[in-house]
Amino acid sequence: MNNRHFKTHGERQIYKLLQRSPADQYHFYYEPRLMVETGSLKPDFVVVSAALGVIVLEVKDWKRIISGSQQEFEIETSEGQIIPLQNPV
Repeated sequence: MNNRHFKTHGERQIYKLLQRSPADQYHFYYEPRLMVETGSLKPDFVVVSAALGVIVLEVKDWKRIISGSQQEFEIETSEGQIIPLQNPV
């Protein structure tokens, strides 16, 4: 998996973090294709743990959250764009 192309900086960071997790307790998959009743889904990571079960991660490429309320919030992307988003995303 060393030559894997990551779409975002956040995905690269999460991959590095997951690589350091104890292999006897956690197994993870990058961009697995999951089949569900409504079609095919492709989350960024799926982590399988005997103690915690299955964890599905979708990594957002946000540099920081600028402001937020119950209705919406503003984020700054890693490219410097300021984007308003409805809450919850």
